Order: sequence, then C-alpha cells, then structure tokens
Amino acid sequence: MKELSHNDWINSLRVLALFAVIIIHVSAPAVTSQYFTDNSSWWIANFYNSLCRPCVPIFVMITGSLLLPKKDGTKEFLSKRIKKIIYPFIFWSQIYLLYQLALRIMQGEYPNVISLLLLEIRQIVTGTSVHLWYVYMLLGLYLTIPIIKPWIQNASNKEIGYFLVIWIFTLAINVIRPSGPLDLQLIYFSGYIGYLVLGYYLGHRFTASKMILRLSALFFVIGFLVTFFGTFYIHKHNLLTEYDFYDFLSINVALCASTVFLLFKEKYISFKGAILSTIVKKINAYSFGIYLSHMLLLAFLFQIKIDYRIFGPTIGIPFTAIICLILSLIIVKVINVLPYGKYISGN
Repeated sequence: MKELSHNDWINSLRVLALFAVIIIHVSAPAVTSQYFTDNSSWWIANFYNSLCRPCVPIFVMITGSLLLPKKDGTKEFLSKRIKKIIYPFIFWSQIYLLYQLALRIMQGEYPNVISLLLLEIRQIVTGTSVHLWYVYMLLGLYLTIPIIKPWIQNASNKEIGYFLVIWIFTLAINVIRPSGPLDLQLIYFSGYIGYLVLGYYLGHRFTASKMILRLSALFFVIGFLVTFFGTFYIHKHNLLTEYDFYDFLSINVALCASTVFLLFKEKYISFKGAILSTIVKKINAYSFGIYLSHMLLLAFLFQIKIDYRIFGPTIGIPFTAIICLILSLIIVKVINVLPYGKYISGN
C-alpha cells in the first residue's frame, strides 16, 4: 500500500473542505430566506450548499486518519492537541462576543456589568458564533481519541467494519425516524466518532479497486441528489421541523464525504503548480485560524454589499467565498507575527 503523504493529498483535501465551509456560509442566507421570494437564487444556493456538505465530515475523517495511528500517551496527546485549539478558540470567542456587544451599543443598548457577565457565560456555553459548534465537537472527539486509539490500532479490519456498519445504520435511522417502540441503544456507535473511525479505516486499512472508485463516484452523485432534492422537498412543503438533508450526520452526506476522501487518497489528488501549491500550503498552515475568523469577515463583507447577490449567486457565492478566504488568511498571518500571536493564530 502506498505510503500516505500528509503534505500532499491530505493538506489539499483540508483546504478544499475549508473552502467548502465558507461556500456553505455564503450560500446559507439564500437557502434559508429566498425560496418563496427569489426561487432561482434559492436553487443556485441550494446547489452550492448541497455540493459542499461533506466539508465537516471530511475534517473529522482527516483527524481520524492523522491522529488515531499515533503512539503518544494520553497526557502527551491531550496536552498537545487541546492547547493547539483552546487558545485560538478562546481568543476568537472573545472577538465575536465583542462584535455582538458593539452591535448592541450601535442599536442603543448599554448593558451593565452583570448583563455583560451573564452574556459572557451564556455565550461561552452555547458558542459566541454559530460556526464554533465545530470546536466544541472537536474537543469532545479529542477526549475520546485516547480511549478508542488502542482499540482501533489492535482491531482487525472485520472488527472496525463491524463498528462502521452499525454506525451507518444509525445514520439511516436518522432518515427513517421511526415513531414506534424501537429503542435500540446505539448511542455508543453514533455521532461524529464514526467519521473518526471511517477516516482511519479508509486512510490506513483500505485500498480501493477501480471498480470501487467508480461505484463510490456513483454514490457521491446519489448522495448529492438526495441532499439537493430532499432539501427542495422540505422547503416546498415547509417541513422545517422534519429531517434535514443538510445534516452532517445524514447517510447522504456521509456517502459524499467518503467518496471525496477516498478519491483524494487513492488518486493522490493535490493542487499542482508552484504558485497554487504555495497558496495551498499557506492556507493549510492557517486553516484553523481561517475557520475561526471567517464568519467575522463574512459579516464585514455583508455590510459592504459583498455577498451571494453580487454579480448574481452563480458567481457571487464563489466570489464572496474567495474574498473571505483571502482576507481571513491575511488577518491570521498578521496575528501570527505579533508577540504571542502564534498561540492564537491557529497556525
């Protein structure tokens, strides 16, 4: 089996997933508000959003592929990994909190000290920005990795496959959502831990034949179409409380994420060319900081009329995402060169 090159296909895949996250957040306002007022914009935004849903699962699969094979002990692992994300997370949480406070003051609200303290506690618990849920989820996964790492390193392929089959079943159950007395206790097999195990398995225990790669490409198309038209069905019938086909823990999104991960690994896909390769390396190095900061940049761009509507959504969505990516990269690079900036830049 060909040795993995983490400086090649995994880094390229991480950058692609990061850009997909920004695409989702650029297109989201149109998906949530434009179905009944601007149907063409909604369809375009739904296309981009559906296409990019594998982004978060891919992040988790990369984490599983990189961290589960490591031999470091629990204390060493947690100390190194938690510190790497907690300092940037705390810094950007306060930035988003200050941003919210500034908006309140601009609207004529002047909270007292007690209100500020309660706001701080509430926002830290729930997240000071909608996209920071990922960091809370990642911290939870980091706490589980020392537990599952010894098992997965010594498990056979059949044993890992057993876990994954049950995990996939939990994804299917999310679609069916039975209302009867079914009470299978599958919580230990559910959630994002499945993507960790899947990333390790596909990255280190599985080699795809040409036939499997063709089938996986077909699965991607099927998963995308289910996401795309399933979301249309929800909006058409105003089923906002029903199953969300955008869910990262849906079987349709899992199909797409697995395919993209497998194709990058097996086909050794990376961004070629001296200039493009350099850009990818820079973005990859600051990917966590870019993720943390990009929602603030999107809010700024929205204020100056740069969003999905500029040039029309077909061009406006990727254009806005590219501008946001560039500005986020510049900001975190500037932070990185400041005194102690390396601890909060996400580098």
